[in-house]
Amino acid sequence: MRERYACSLAGLAAAVVMASAASADINLNFQEVSYFQGNFESQFDAPLVGQIDTIVGDFQLDEGENFTWANDLAILIANESLTEVLFQVGGYTSYANIMSPDTNLGHFSWEFGGDAAPGTVGGGTVDVGGIDVTGWYLYLGHGYGAGGEGFWSGSIDLQGSVVPAPGAIALFGLAGFAARRRRA
Repeated sequence: MRERYACSLAGLAAAVVMASAASADINLNFQEVSYFQGNFESQFDAPLVGQIDTIVGDFQLDEGENFTWANDLAILIANESLTEVLFQVGGYTSYANIMSPDTNLGHFSWEFGGDAAPGTVGGGTVDVGGIDVTGWYLYLGHGYGAGGEGFWSGSIDLQGSVVPAPGAIALFGLAGFAARRRRA
């Protein structure tokens, strides 16, 4: 009886951890990250699960070439092969409209960062309205297709109930393992 009670408490604790993780944000922190015109890098090996309500950027342009501005640092939520974009935050070139003109949910702009001077602060708070991103991938990169190389430092936080899929699956496995009853 005590073993069942202990397993139930462990299962409950895992469920609480799982619920708190499901409401977690994704925090991208970077120091002198470098991207060249129109190049994007996937931030996780697996798709996202959940929804994004708000994206908060707090970064600066360390150095940029060929009219690269601070607000050219961009987030793309796209398919794995980067051939379809669900939506975009930041950047001058609208990849969301070019690659997916009929299915994209928009190109959102950063609040500030419209300057090419080193040290220009970019980002701000962008309300994307609770977009379901389940099955889509997160990319970070240079959102000006004609710009040169750019270097940025800072952070971008994706707020809502979004997590990378492997973390969510691992927590489900932990809850199942903890709740499993020991057989006599």
